Amino acid sequence: MKLLTSVLLFFILLTCASCVSQKKMIYLQGADYLQDNPQQIKENFELKIQSDDQLAISISSKDRELIEPFNNST
Repeated sequence: MKLLTSVLLFFILLTCASCVSQKKMIYLQGADYLQDNPQQIKENFELKIQSDDQLAISISSKDRELIEPFNNST
């Protein structure tokens, strides 16, 4: 019984200790530096679509009638 109580207390403390406020969590570390110091891409890459490439094209609009001709149900 004492072991069960100790394990249960451990899991309760672990659960409470692992909760972090979303305001305190850092999602993008160093984002301010990257915004102030943009980097140039040194090489220009040319996009080449070849046969057997799988492409995904998504078209969206608030008006369904406008996108109906583009919807493909295959």
